Amino acid sequence: DMFNLLTVATLLPMELIIGAIEGHGGPLYWLSDAVAGALMGGGQGSNPLKGASPTKIITSPVAKLVISNNKYIINALSLGAPTSQTPTEVNGTACQPPAARRLLSRRLTGGGEDCSQYFCVSEQLDTNFKKISKTAYAEQLTKCGGLIVAPADPCGASEKCYLDAGAYFKANVEERPIIKGGFTQGAGD
Repeated sequence: DMFNLLTVATLLPMELIIGAIEGHGGPLYWLSDAVAGALMGGGQGSNPLKGASPTKIITSPVAKLVISNNKYIINALSLGAPTSQTPTEVNGTACQPPAARRLLSRRLTGGGEDCSQYFCVSEQLDTNFKKISKTAYAEQLTKCGGLIVAPADPCGASEKCYLDAGAYFKANVEERPIIKGGFTQGAGD
């Protein structure tokens, strides 16, 4: 115990005095920084041990036999459903007429998109939409470009505009099972 006390009594004042003169630590700081840099690979932000958890390597195959979650559905649920917004003006030739005019119209118009509402989707939610199902993302989402006339820029710069993101969220996020594998797959959410 006396050795520890004398070591602290000697090294602590030396570390404090040199640290005050240098501005960023003394000999103990330099030594520990050099050892840590050598062991961790040097550069700031690089960690050679990242992802090399022996516990994860051992337990991951067993865990996947029991349950495998679709993390993109979980992420999308945590971000929440996009809210619908009503445009003030739409492209009359590419969009269906409003519901009131559609009921009064005697002839059937040749399709067109339902532009009665649009959804602003954040970049994070859009990324999760794409990773949940690439085919559904390509087939079921309709971008607003050229269909919504006013407001001119319906969503902010960091958001994407879709006409049918609400239906996509319901079908591919809320109604799709979170559990995608393992023997608990049929157990439900």
